[in-house]
Amino acid sequence: GNMFGFSPLITRVAPTDTAGNDVFAGAIVRVWGFTVSNISGGNATATVRTNETSPTTLWTASMPTNTSISVPIPFIADKGLEVVSSSANALSFTFYHSQVGT
Repeated sequence: GNMFGFSPLITRVAPTDTAGNDVFAGAIVRVWGFTVSNISGGNATATVRTNETSPTTLWTASMPTNTSISVPIPFIADKGLEVVSSSANALSFTFYHSQVGT
């Protein structure tokens, strides 16, 4: 469910490889929080970073098998966002967000 009831938009991302997966390509976005779920049979590291040539890591965590983490920290991503999974097909990310100004 949407634990961030004031968030008008929800974007889900399931990376299929270990490369950076664009969530918001270069756009300014207001993130109200996000959740990460490990849907695989092994541990995986989840990373959320800026969508730039030299990305800045905003958040990272080691995710045990079959666990979910909710991160209810609002922030503005002025360079867009990417997600990275250390293991293919392991992680599902859900972002609760709106455009800047909403």
